Amino acid sequence: MDCDGDGDLELSDLPSEILVYILDQLKDTRAAARTSVLSRRWRNLWARIPRLFFRNHQPHDSSHVSDALAAHAAHAVSAITQLTVMSLYSATPDATASWLCVAAPLISGELCFRNRSVVPMRTLIQELDEEVVEERGVFELPCFPKATVIRLSLGFLGLSLPPSGVFSAQPALRKLHLEYVQFHGECTLDDGMMPFLKELVICRVRGLANLTIKLKSLIRMNLSEIVDLLRLNAVVPGLKNLYVRSCLYRWNLPLVRIVAEEVEDISWATWYDPGFVKFSEMPYLKMPHTDCCHYTGTW
Repeated sequence: MDCDGDGDLELSDLPSEILVYILDQLKDTRAAARTSVLSRRWRNLWARIPRLFFRNHQPHDSSHVSDALAAHAAHAVSAITQLTVMSLYSATPDATASWLCVAAPLISGELCFRNRSVVPMRTLIQELDEEVVEERGVFELPCFPKATVIRLSLGFLGLSLPPSGVFSAQPALRKLHLEYVQFHGECTLDDGMMPFLKELVICRVRGLANLTIKLKSLIRMNLSEIVDLLRLNAVVPGLKNLYVRSCLYRWNLPLVRIVAEEVEDISWATWYDPGFVKFSEMPYLKMPHTDCCHYTGTW
């Protein structure tokens, strides 16, 4: 390796592995890709980065994300282990779906998408309780056959999940986190869709009136602030940890059925009445943590 007159090592003289590491630490894939113009040595070096990070400023246009993903796929020597996309403002369904479709077959690890990322959390929480919310449209989540973790914070963009069977390829989805999502009535998650799912988090969502969960492999389930929930039917025989908070309200008279014979820990911080909320036998249950708005009967 060459040194300058002072004996200092020039950046371009570093081994490629170190240069790739430096580009990875930028956490800005567009900036990393621009280094290709520096010299032949740097050309497409960014495509060896396994973790990609994008910030999208254009609500109606995500083409730079799609183009970068396609370019990465053309020159990459390894799969994408993490893809993080931050849409600063309210992305349209078409703009969201376009890059997701390109990304779907390329990710072998974690997908993280946050919509309206510049909006303060307190504003999103206020929108959660508003009677009238701006209609932002709906997109369908494509099949991610190799993704193991999907985290979506959608800023109340509408979401439609794909039909049963699309996540059955190995390695299958293990964790699904959904927050600030606008649903439209019903949602079903079953073994035909996500046969190896271990962890499910649904937090601060609107429009989800009927939730059906039938997942044999699920171990941890967190349901928080599902404000419109009227029906919950969960058959989760392998579940160990259950957390439910601010999902059920007396004036809605929700109907709940939870079958979870293996559950060990429950945190229940929402309305409860044994006439409407039914649990299976739970022989391994430790002392439950409860903070109920209304509670009668025994566990």
